[in-house]
Amino acid sequence: MRKIIVLLFVFASFINFANAQWQLTSLNSNDVNAIAINGNKIFAGTFGDGMFLSTNNGDNWTTVNTGLTSNSTVNALAISGINIFAGTYTGVFLSSNNGQLWTPVNNGLPANTNVLSLAAKGDTILAGTIYDGVFLSPNNGQFWSAINTGLGSTDVQALIINGNNIFAGTPYGVYLSTNNGNGWIAVNNGLPANADVLSLTINESNIFAGTDTYGVYLSSDSGNSWTAVNNGLPTNATVLSLTKSGNNIFLGGDAVNSGVYMSSNNGSSWTFTGLIVGNIWSLAASDSSIFAGTEPGGLWMFPLSEIVGNKEIGNNYDFTIIPNPFTNSSILKLSKPLQNATLTIYNILGNEVNRLQNLKGSEIQITRKDLKSGMYFFRLMDKNGFVGNGKLLIE
Repeated sequence: MRKIIVLLFVFASFINFANAQWQLTSLNSNDVNAIAINGNKIFAGTFGDGMFLSTNNGDNWTTVNTGLTSNSTVNALAISGINIFAGTYTGVFLSSNNGQLWTPVNNGLPANTNVLSLAAKGDTILAGTIYDGVFLSPNNGQFWSAINTGLGSTDVQALIINGNNIFAGTPYGVYLSTNNGNGWIAVNNGLPANADVLSLTINESNIFAGTDTYGVYLSSDSGNSWTAVNNGLPTNATVLSLTKSGNNIFLGGDAVNSGVYMSSNNGSSWTFTGLIVGNIWSLAASDSSIFAGTEPGGLWMFPLSEIVGNKEIGNNYDFTIIPNPFTNSSILKLSKPLQNATLTIYNILGNEVNRLQNLKGSEIQITRKDLKSGMYFFRLMDKNGFVGNGKLLIE
């Protein structure tokens, strides 16, 4: 679901990304819906441009569309062994040769069903659709059966498998099946009423659910209870995508609450990584990099070595930015005064565009100067180290 909501400001903290930059890859599409990684092979599914493959960490891309419907839109990807499954507007396609040839595997699916999500475990493949619910194939897509008993919505936007448990994200919360999809129960204790769950991921026993306007929720008991874990995220954050790398969780926001955030403590706090480009529809991690698929904006890459391992620091300041958005100037108000502070402003690529030094007191005036209209982010340091960072919107 592609929705726009209003963002006024965000303040995140803790990990120093000031010297690192997201890099735009050479993939020739502005709208990347899905990413899947298998060894050194990175697959990117797009809106209207089909499938792309990179074998050198995103430096170069080739189209791999043979067998796909013309001008295919790929919403979801899943990998099981040598098999790659692509969920499209017209059902599921399978490739067993790294995308060189795709074959439709839709026996048992409704004609031209729109597949929004996929999950795979061995030969078992799950497909979440819009309007038609969840389908299961026990044989790598050769035949599908509907498994919707107890499911409270036929729009299934996210699927994950954890042992014998299957979790489905829907516009009416999270549903759980413990019997291979033969029956579903709602597991929404602690979630907002009718929470629209857009994304799911798992870190060991911790399940993360990304929602529309309610941020992220965490369950450590197989979905029996959920707790909001939004410290450092924008107010009313919409979370379109989630993934993990080691013990680090990454999330992607929408076009207004845009950005990629990371948590290394199971959601207790989130840190803004610097990317602000449209809707972040997809995230995936290789051994060396995190990839973000955006709309518009293409596919971006960030070296994990620039993220993982930085020490966490922070001084527990509260921020207010008035006004934000602003035209000519804004005031950053802090809960306690600073001494010898430096405020650095970066553009969406992480490049420094302005710096204010020797700042004192609890109010800092930020002026536009020659900055163009758009989104920026700032980093504030004082004599004791890192204070915090956040977003600025210039009209």
